[in-house]
This record gives sequence, C-alpha cells and structure tokens, in this order.
Amino acid sequence: MIRANLLVATGVLALAGCGGGGPTSNAIVNGTDLVVGRAESTVATGATPYVLVNVDRAIASAMTRFKREYDANTFHGVGSPSGVVIGRGDVLEIAIVSTSETGFMDFTTASIAPISQTALVPQTVSSDGKVRVPPLGRVSAQGLTVQQFENTLTRLLGEVLVDPSAIVSISNRESAKVSVVGKVGAPGKYSIDETNLRLLDLISLAGGPAERSENLRVKVSRNGVTHRALLEDVLSNPNLNIYVRTGDVIEVETPENRVTILGSGGTTNQTLLLNKPDSTLIDVLGQGQGLANRQADRAGVFVYRDTRKSALTQLGVNTQSFVGETVPAVYRFDLTEPDSLFAAKSFEVTDGDILYLATSVKDAFEALSTFIPIPADYVADWTIGVDN
Repeated sequence: MIRANLLVATGVLALAGCGGGGPTSNAIVNGTDLVVGRAESTVATGATPYVLVNVDRAIASAMTRFKREYDANTFHGVGSPSGVVIGRGDVLEIAIVSTSETGFMDFTTASIAPISQTALVPQTVSSDGKVRVPPLGRVSAQGLTVQQFENTLTRLLGEVLVDPSAIVSISNRESAKVSVVGKVGAPGKYSIDETNLRLLDLISLAGGPAERSENLRVKVSRNGVTHRALLEDVLSNPNLNIYVRTGDVIEVETPENRVTILGSGGTTNQTLLLNKPDSTLIDVLGQGQGLANRQADRAGVFVYRDTRKSALTQLGVNTQSFVGETVPAVYRFDLTEPDSLFAAKSFEVTDGDILYLATSVKDAFEALSTFIPIPADYVADWTIGVDN
C-alpha cells in the first residue's frame, strides 16, 4: 500500500515539479559558471550559455540607472537651432515703406505724411521659389532668411522708389513643419519658427501632455530613425530637449511593456501589459498575483533578459566570450532574504522580459504529505540539494 502511495506521490510530484513548467532553481543556478554576486564575479573559461546575476538593491538600482542612461545616450543629438529660411509653400506678408521730404498724401486723414506704407496681399512662395512683389514683378525668396529677403527687396525697390524699405514676415511656414501626435492636447502639424525650436516647445504648442508626464514617454522619428526617452527625463535633462528638424514626427505615448510570467505563480503562463514607464518587478508580481504559496520556490524568482554588454561590463562581467551586442542574462531574486523586496522594488522591467517562478520540490512534497503518507527517508532522498 505504501509503495502504491509512493507511485502516486511520484506522479503528482512530477506534475508539481513541472506544473509551473521549466527548470528548477538549482538547474538555473548551476547551469553557468558566470555569476555576478554583490561585489565580485567569477568568469568561466570558454563559452558559457548565460550570465546569472544575483540581484541585491545595489545591482537593481544600477540596472535601472544603466537603462535610463542608455536611453539618454542613444537619443537624437541635441543639435543646434537651424536658421529659419523661406521655403516653397510659405505664406509671406510684405509691406513696402517709402519716405520723402515732400511727403505723401494720406487720404485717410486728409494730410501729408512723410512715410508711405503699402501692405501687399499675402503671397505664397510658388514651386519655383518666387513671390510677386509690385512693382518689381516676381522675386526669388526660397532659401533666404527673412532679413536677407528684406535686404534684397530694399535694394531692388531702391531702383524705382525713393528711399524704400521692406518689411517681411512669415505668417504660415508650410515648408518647415513637425507632426506632434499621441497623448497631447491638440495633435497636428506645427511650424518651426524662431520661438518654437525645441522638442518641448512643439509639445507645448500642441497643447502639452494629455496625462501626467511621469506616465508618458516621447518617441521622435527622424529620417527613418526612432529613439525614445521618458517625458520626465526630457523635462529634467536639457540634452534631451533637442532642436527639432523639418519632417520630425513627435509622439507622446503611453509605454507598453510586455512581461511574460511562467512557472509557479498565482497566475502564470500569461503576458502582462504594463503601461507605466517605470514599472518594477514588484508591480509585475503584484499584478500576477504573486507566488503560488505551496509550489513556488521563494529563492527562485528569475527574470530572463537579453542585456547589453556595456551594462554587464559595468557590473564587472567579462563578456568577451559572447558574440553580438547583447548577452543572455538571468537575474535571480531570493525572496527569502529580507532585502530582496527592496531590490525587486528598484528593478525596472523592460518590454520582452520573462519572469520565471521556479517550483519548490520540497514544498510540493510537504503539500503532498497532508493527504498521502510518505516515509520521511523518501522525502529526504528527494529533497537533498533542493532549494527551499
């Protein structure tokens, strides 16, 4: 009878051991010699399948900092202000001013005025880059700044008028626009001018963020290249408040970080969609209903992530044996340690992370023994070397 019970126990244990689906904590921990501890690491000779990082508060904070620094360093360069030049499609307002010692008749006041000002009908720069300016005819404006075009008109008008000057302004700059979309008050296309040159200028021009800035990030696409940064970081870091360029697409968005949970969790084999840019492992565990009380190995909480070599190098890992720019890394959290929850609270997750909650074989036996009598020596044999 006891043997029959043992067979049943073995079958149930097999299901419990893989009920979460996946390796045990020991298999993961012993699967590589490349381990990062609190302050030191040991590097295996030859190829190694992955890096194991035992996460404490310092490492968790460092990984979050590395992530923010990478986003900032790879964002578009701050650049410099580009001169506002006239282009095709721009609408110009032109006024011609003349002065004379004998004066000009002002019919509105029935008096003689020393200055005559004539405002022309707004002119659109045509496809050939020219506008019509009586009495000069068609004059090239494309590629000139407002001041340069004023000087050109003043010189040409001097040949037909007495002491003339020209006043020019761009009332609608169609040739240099930026699209601002997403979570802003008034999405649309906006012109770059002398007062709206930087990223935050254009976001403000579009009505500002429609939600709390700490919940949003900014995506800027330029010439087919897209980079992202947290809106909160853009607000605080002048180097991220870049000068915009014609054709830029600025999107203020709610981030979508997808984290897949596998193993012995309260809710497993699911993918969580996190819409906060700074979601941490604690957020994931909370939304995933934590660990299964009897099955989960509290010392076996693992986050799988392809990690940039530069980040691991700063932790002291020799990554020369890995090919490519990223390294397969497994981040281990031992929730039996009092400090572990603080580390999990500081460890920001990223899109594509896999959270694996290992199954505790010992706990499975203990749960099983509540309704199936199992000899103590049999349990001891099975649980030797197994993490609690």
